[in-house]
Amino acid sequence: MTFEDIRPILSGLVGGAIAIALGNALAKWIPTSLNDKTADTLLMENRNAIRVANSLSVIGLFGALALYQFGGFSRHDWRPLALGFGFLLIAPLLSLPLFSVVTKRRSKE
Repeated sequence: MTFEDIRPILSGLVGGAIAIALGNALAKWIPTSLNDKTADTLLMENRNAIRVANSLSVIGLFGALALYQFGGFSRHDWRPLALGFGFLLIAPLLSLPLFSVVTKRRSKE
């Protein structure tokens, strides 16, 4: 086994260690409460909004795959993938503020 064979493994281990160290260093900046509500309380109150956002992400991913299968696009066309990932990223960002407006809650929470 040469160094070229294990270089990706070492790179992944170093990157993972850096990500863990960075996460631990930045954890003290994450607020643990908002307006006397703990993070667990906020999670319970917004569980449905989180589920809707996650569902929209999954729909975007499977929508891209469905466009390749049923949309008549070739396997080498990038447009269905771009549409699917665009929906995957944008739909949750739009649904969370919309969910706050519909339920008449503060979007900050």
